[in-house]
Amino acid sequence: VLSVNHDAMGTWVTYFGYFLLTLGMLLALFVPHTRFAFLGKLLRKSSQKTAILLVAALLAGGSLTAQQHNHSMEPTVIPTEMAAEFSSLLVQDQDGRLKPLNTLSNEMLRKVARKSTFNGLNADQVLMGMQLEPEKWQLQRMIKVSHPELKKFLNIREGSHAAFADFLDMQKGSGYKLRDMVSQAYAKKPAERSKFDNDVIKVDERVNISYLVYTGDLLKILPDPRDSHHPWFKPGEKVAGMEANDSAFITDVIPYYFMALGAGNYEQASELAQGIHNFQQRYGADIVPSQSKVKAEILYNKMGIFDRLGKYFGLVGMVLLVMVFVQIFKERKWINKSVSVFYWIIVLFFIFQTLGLAIRWYISGRAPWSNGYESMIYISWVTVLAGLIFSRKSPMTIAATSILASIILMVAHLSWMDPEITNLVPVLKSYWLTIHVSVITASYGFL
Repeated sequence: VLSVNHDAMGTWVTYFGYFLLTLGMLLALFVPHTRFAFLGKLLRKSSQKTAILLVAALLAGGSLTAQQHNHSMEPTVIPTEMAAEFSSLLVQDQDGRLKPLNTLSNEMLRKVARKSTFNGLNADQVLMGMQLEPEKWQLQRMIKVSHPELKKFLNIREGSHAAFADFLDMQKGSGYKLRDMVSQAYAKKPAERSKFDNDVIKVDERVNISYLVYTGDLLKILPDPRDSHHPWFKPGEKVAGMEANDSAFITDVIPYYFMALGAGNYEQASELAQGIHNFQQRYGADIVPSQSKVKAEILYNKMGIFDRLGKYFGLVGMVLLVMVFVQIFKERKWINKSVSVFYWIIVLFFIFQTLGLAIRWYISGRAPWSNGYESMIYISWVTVLAGLIFSRKSPMTIAATSILASIILMVAHLSWMDPEITNLVPVLKSYWLTIHVSVITASYGFL
């Protein structure tokens, strides 16, 4: 016999829950800061790009095609000493994290060009050059374009990079060439997007990043004298409600710096850079990272520990694996010594890997396994650790785990993995959660 309980109170609670669910769905269409509003904003931005990019294109002068063949349009090479000095200044990113400009420049070049250098210039020189001579850099083919159809549409005949100017259609007056493609791609659900749609979105992001560099919107480099916790100011930004000297400094110091740099007056440029540093330390003293952290982060960026170890672990691991196989069938003294040498080379790599994790921990102020990229490099570290622990029985173990660690590190540096150091969400700031995640994640290394 089937019976149904009549729960009047439960029925009304259920109906009320459905009412709240429906109300929430409707409000999501109109309330700001929702996912729907975010997607709408992206579409509006894409439609506004015509006007925005037309203004940016004017920086390149009247005839873009003629300038591409003009040797005078080659960018000025900024001295590495000046670039290093300026890149040690702090900048506030979109998430509010304070980091050296060196970090921002490396992230920018990696995202835009998918390279760590460009035409022999380091990332700092590229970023500063884009600020100093935007009309020249907009003609440099530095924006990565992978899809064949997209390259054909942009008339890219050689290589896989396009110039910022290639995305502008000045003759037809339609502005941004990818405007309609971007709108169509964002209009689709993520699961319904083709590879072409995803590539269009990626290229559009690279164009946007380039534009933000040219306009200076990424360079939030000057703290608010009234409250350092407020968003920092970008170059040339008009400010009000503060002392005249501070207001003038915020508005003029960056333009003056690049004027001095462009004129070759490096002494004056250095003095202005020092003035910016003093301004940051004075008005951001309670939130800026220590100089030791800044230097550690710049060193971390230059070393590229995990990217390099991804190659070294694989190479040494393969050689050691071959030698171990040879050792099984032919016992030779030189082979035994070679196996021992390569074993200690892997131990040395492991020490550098540990150092890299420690530096990243020190820079971020949290355990380095809080996102996908950090989880991968942590698992690779544990994998090598497991190999060292069990290598007493057979050196083949450390050879195999070294190769596996190499594969993991290479996967970590694929295009969809972001190595950027980010702030930790407050809800995740728990020692017990850190221990829990570290143990669970480490278990994958031993598997």
